[in-house]
Amino acid sequence: MPERATMNPDPLVRIWVPGHTCTERKRQRPYNDPLTGKAKMGPRTDEADRVAWKMKAAPMGRQAMRRAGYKAPFACPLRVLIIRCRPQPKSWPSTDRAQLWPEWDCVKPDATNFQKLAEDALNGIVWDDDGQIVGCGTEKEFGAEEGIEVIVWDATATRRFAVIGRDCAPDVGMDG
Repeated sequence: MPERATMNPDPLVRIWVPGHTCTERKRQRPYNDPLTGKAKMGPRTDEADRVAWKMKAAPMGRQAMRRAGYKAPFACPLRVLIIRCRPQPKSWPSTDRAQLWPEWDCVKPDATNFQKLAEDALNGIVWDDDGQIVGCGTEKEFGAEEGIEVIVWDATATRRFAVIGRDCAPDVGMDG
């Protein structure tokens, strides 16, 4: 029977980038409709506002690395957890506002949009290249403040199949 995964060690660094994330705006890109073969316009994934967000994330990453005592980007394999938070929607029914609202944000944009955005923004700052990320989790949830948190662990110090959540210790191991 495989060993049970245990709680991960303390992260190497935690980065909080406050403010509005730019992946919510509708963008258009050309694509071919598979049914008709005609060109159409659809959602676009990267534009100038993403560059602006990356420019905001870079100094936050540098500051977090300095605060954690690191002078250079990590060169080791890494595990990363990316959490996108946003406040409770104003459209939430007023009768339910006093009640606990859902923890998870289950609407667009997709969680993976934030993952690639954060990975690219921290290249050369937190890691040499985002290809070093050997395990990555992405979550969307509601919180008091809008922003993205990036939590980084040394993959060599964590168990291979450990869940990288903030306080997860799975009961079931995986054969490996």
